[in-house]
Amino acid sequence: MKSITHDIKNTLKSIIWNWRVLLIFEFLYKILGGLILFPILHIFVNFTLKRAKTPYLDLETLSTWLLHPFTIPVLIFCLLILGVYIMLEMSVMVQYFYSSNHKEKLSLCQLLKISINKSLHAARPQNWLLLFFVMILFPITSFTLTPDTLINLRIPEYVVDYFRESGGIYIIYTLIVVIVNFIVFYMIYSIPIFILEDVSFLTACKKSYGMMKNNFFKTLFKYLSWIIAILLIFLLICGIFLLFSIIKFRYIDYNDFSEQNFLINYIQLKQYATFIFRIVIFSGSFAFIMNNYLHHIGYNIDFKKVEKKKPRVSVVVLSVAELLLMFTAIGFYIDYHGNAFEMFSLISQKRDIVAHRAGSLFAPENTLPALEKAIKSNADYAEIDIQQSKDKELIILHDTNFKRTTGVNKNVWDVTYDEIKTYDAGSYYSPEFENTRIPTLEQMIQKANGKIKLMIELKINGHESNLEEDTINLIKKYNFENQCVIASMNLEVLHKIKELDKNIKTVYITPIIFGEYYGMKDVDMFSIESTFIDRNVIFRIHSNDKKVFVWTINEDEAMKKLLSLPIDGIVTDNPELAAYYRSEGGSDPFISALMEVLFPDY
Repeated sequence: MKSITHDIKNTLKSIIWNWRVLLIFEFLYKILGGLILFPILHIFVNFTLKRAKTPYLDLETLSTWLLHPFTIPVLIFCLLILGVYIMLEMSVMVQYFYSSNHKEKLSLCQLLKISINKSLHAARPQNWLLLFFVMILFPITSFTLTPDTLINLRIPEYVVDYFRESGGIYIIYTLIVVIVNFIVFYMIYSIPIFILEDVSFLTACKKSYGMMKNNFFKTLFKYLSWIIAILLIFLLICGIFLLFSIIKFRYIDYNDFSEQNFLINYIQLKQYATFIFRIVIFSGSFAFIMNNYLHHIGYNIDFKKVEKKKPRVSVVVLSVAELLLMFTAIGFYIDYHGNAFEMFSLISQKRDIVAHRAGSLFAPENTLPALEKAIKSNADYAEIDIQQSKDKELIILHDTNFKRTTGVNKNVWDVTYDEIKTYDAGSYYSPEFENTRIPTLEQMIQKANGKIKLMIELKINGHESNLEEDTINLIKKYNFENQCVIASMNLEVLHKIKELDKNIKTVYITPIIFGEYYGMKDVDMFSIESTFIDRNVIFRIHSNDKKVFVWTINEDEAMKKLLSLPIDGIVTDNPELAAYYRSEGGSDPFISALMEVLFPDY
């Protein structure tokens, strides 16, 4: 334990050794990426769309775009540029902590000069495996080595949900993720070896494996101890700032607006903390790696020998000025991504909750019991999937085959409704729902009428006939036009719906969206997979008088994050959880509980 404490102290000292240079680099690096590099890469991708004569990218246009001769070369070029950009940050981290552990202070220009040469080395074809390692494997792991650029890169939640539903596939997926975590941690020294020793990435991996071979669990324990130490120190600092805020708004400057001023102040504090924590945790991870790497190669790290000099007044003044300038600039950066006042206004904004498959977490999906649960959970919509049976009855079913939910291995177009009525669609979920039947659209409309709206997704399997007409006729039979929207992943379906009744609202569901799609004809709302959602997308869609729904969101953090954006609704398997976070304005349970204690009348 003594050695771990000693390592933590030395690692902390290596971080603050030349902290001004590190902080200035991180800020300039993010400005370069956000304002220059990413817009340029965006232009390149848009160029490929124009060459492929596809104004936007979705599932229907994906193959056309990929098969165009310009697309793959341009994408490879963009990935290489992005890879070099990411490697620049890692190279700076390695060089910074190498120099700090050697008690050298490099200027920003010196640091960049060395690091740029090293990062360009990664663009050579023999080192492309390194880019795959950093850009694909790092984001999959649970470690804190993922660059901020890739922090939102992940396997889409709906894909993981599909794996989970498939049983065996999910076990394989989990094993792969565990194996990837082990591989990445075994290769933890490959980045500094590659950068400092000027060897190929494969050679660096072999050397890293050799260093870790008999030290894996010891290093893992030290790494976890270090991350916990960073977290505790950071929480302590944030707690001090929060305490000052409480004293100011609750006791010193209490007035009629103290509650909302405190909440806005908390939102600002959280924004700054999130921004800075990402920098600290990433640079801290590299500090740990470099500390251990240098120890392995026999370098003795000891900051105690450094002679402490009394800082000159001019240096102190310059440091304070730099800090103030950077915090001001960070404020502008955060404001660009959504300021605290905008986020505060979102607390009172109404966002719709859509119970996915009528609410599949608490009852068998796409059934009447699920619809009842959705109604009780105060969801605004129940999303249901429509298909036609052999005798053209409109039934509620997601898959084209009955096997997953009923155990019957038959396709929907091969079975009449008389037979479908005999299937048990509840036992797979729980014995409590034994003999639950697959409902028809008519039964769902009758149950929902006046209680909950329906988002009716028309599933196209190639065996349907007059699906759109039959759906519209049934909706009109019950005067249900204002209580539903028609959704589909197929734009032709939505065009046909509008031809039949231009007043019925339509929703375009897509897991992939990019390009100039905002003004799509016959689309009133978009339901987009959360990976592709950001403020710019929402702004562009809203500018075209269309709504934005996001799917499928089941995790706490994802819900809180999305409710901090000006979306119009979320699609979820857990409408009760979504209703809770909506009532809290997307805020976390901690601040909700704190507000109740400090301002019980708020």
